[in-house]
Amino acid sequence: MRGFTPRQRLILALLTTAVVVVFSLLGYSVFTTLRSVRVPSPLPTPAEPELSSPVPSTTPQITAAPSHMASPSPTRPVPLSQIQNARAVREVGRIVASLRGLPSVEQFPVSFPTEREIALYLLQQYNQDQPQENLRLYSLLGLVPRLDPLPLPNVTGQAAAIFSLYLPEGRQILLVAGRGPATPDDELALAHTLAHALQDNAFGTGRGGWTVPPSLAAACRPTPDAALALRALVEGDAVLTAARYAGLENDPDGLDRLARVAASAEEPAYAALANLPSFEAIRHFPYVEGTRFVAALYAEGGWEAVNRAYAIPPCTTQEILHPERYRNRRAPQELFSPDLTTQLGKAWRLERRETVGEFLIGLHLAAYLDDDALAWSAAGG
Repeated sequence: MRGFTPRQRLILALLTTAVVVVFSLLGYSVFTTLRSVRVPSPLPTPAEPELSSPVPSTTPQITAAPSHMASPSPTRPVPLSQIQNARAVREVGRIVASLRGLPSVEQFPVSFPTEREIALYLLQQYNQDQPQENLRLYSLLGLVPRLDPLPLPNVTGQAAAIFSLYLPEGRQILLVAGRGPATPDDELALAHTLAHALQDNAFGTGRGGWTVPPSLAAACRPTPDAALALRALVEGDAVLTAARYAGLENDPDGLDRLARVAASAEEPAYAALANLPSFEAIRHFPYVEGTRFVAALYAEGGWEAVNRAYAIPPCTTQEILHPERYRNRRAPQELFSPDLTTQLGKAWRLERRETVGEFLIGLHLAAYLDDDALAWSAAGG
């Protein structure tokens, strides 16, 4: 600071110091004032008003407008024509023959009767064969109530359960007309029917079902026991063949179901005996136990072993129930039963002499004993 006297320099220094002090005091005063100011608390957020109706979503819920066009219904299967059915019979017959190992038949004649015509045919056969006569024996054994007069089988109900039938006369196949498209069960029934046709062609077994196979009858004494055993061979063979067609040969439940379905179509039934366990067991025996018997033969030697059984058929239900006894067979022992009417008195009379075998004796004992296992053990000897 040249040009200033010492006195002037002193005055300038004092002024500068005074300015600094003043500004310092002003800064302190402002800071103190700011600290003393209270910051107001934030205002409470107002609660949302309650609405009487829901707030609509920002994304609209789209409801489809009702369509005036009918939704397409599933296509119904169309029944096959008679020509198509005949071709189907031929094709199924070819497959069944291959599975069963029997000679194929080029063509079975196919007829298309109505359900009513089937019922009339059954009625004619039952009037001729009189299967209801067996009810007398079953009544004497305590297996069914005494029915007098003997009823005719319920042909209407049986005809309703039939889809196909084999007639040895003319070796033709009957397919019930007017039923609509065939179901898988109908196809299995046809396989069973065709098995009977192939059996008859190869072994002369007849129609199957309730009749004793004509070609086998001469091999055994004509007894109710032998009739059940011979029919068990034929029906067990047909059921196992149908099971192989369906791929059920290793399914016990499937085999049992097929056997019972076949019995409902082929065995005579009576309204008075509906759902009677002992009679149902008799109806099912050729099919259920016959299938087990034939399956045992097949497991041991294939269809050749089954075919040999037609040359040397089982003649007792004991052989059907115990296939090992058929393999190690011995002639049935014929028993002599004396007439006891003299010893029993005048109130008693001889009703019938008959050979009934293990199966019917087992049912008879089971009807009177509390222990089924004991009853069947006694029946088996």
